Amino acid sequence: MRKFRLLIATLLSLLQLSVPSFADPYVNFFKGMAANPSQLTATAQAAGFKGAQVPVATAHMKALLSDAKTRVYVSKRIQLKLPLGKKGKIKIFHYPKVMGVMSREFNYAALTGMTRLPAKSQLAYWRSLLVVYDKATNENCATMLNKDSKRLDVANAKRRSLTLLSASQLKNHYALFRQGVIAEVYGKGSPKRLSSAQASAIQDALNAQIEASAASHKNKKGIAARWKGRSNRDRDVCDAGLVAAGAVVKLPKSQQANAAVFMLGL
Repeated sequence: MRKFRLLIATLLSLLQLSVPSFADPYVNFFKGMAANPSQLTATAQAAGFKGAQVPVATAHMKALLSDAKTRVYVSKRIQLKLPLGKKGKIKIFHYPKVMGVMSREFNYAALTGMTRLPAKSQLAYWRSLLVVYDKATNENCATMLNKDSKRLDVANAKRRSLTLLSASQLKNHYALFRQGVIAEVYGKGSPKRLSSAQASAIQDALNAQIEASAASHKNKKGIAARWKGRSNRDRDVCDAGLVAAGAVVKLPKSQQANAAVFMLGL
């Protein structure tokens, strides 16, 4: 509750910032946020970051929101979920939801944009995601790895999980994350796609690795139950998802980059 009140106070205080007027009030909101270090810090702390994580999180937010085109990109998408009021202003009861929806849209942009980047970059991002999943609680891990989860729930689960990373792990993940966002916002490159033969070979290799990993897993019964649709336990959903996601980095090095391309393109 304390963090929730702090976040509300942080968001509402941004209304008082003296910044240039823009046609889109969400653009104005994010521009003001990027220009105010104390507000960035308060927002990072309200999100659950502590100690050495805080400057990493604030630098990440500033880097994203200081870019004019990125602000416009995310603002347009937020308006689809949180439409403006009759006078073209942000509705007061939407402010508590802004950061969650922003995270959802940036997560989506990072994933779609990552497919535009070289295969080695995609593999690096996949590895950083595995760190996030591994650090997460069973509940948050299950939410992130359940294909039926809502994107907003995934964004919130990921935010909570990022607070469990070391500052260096967080910095690495955010650096790769921003590469994906920028690639998507600016349309840099075309999404990478494997040929039919490459995709077939990688899928066969992944399936074999997944089966092998599941067979030796300490929760192999729970994973099997999940695959058969008999279990929705967080631990089983998480373990089944981790076995599948982790198969990418257990393949021979010569196959890992293409495997990451394959998985991110699903």
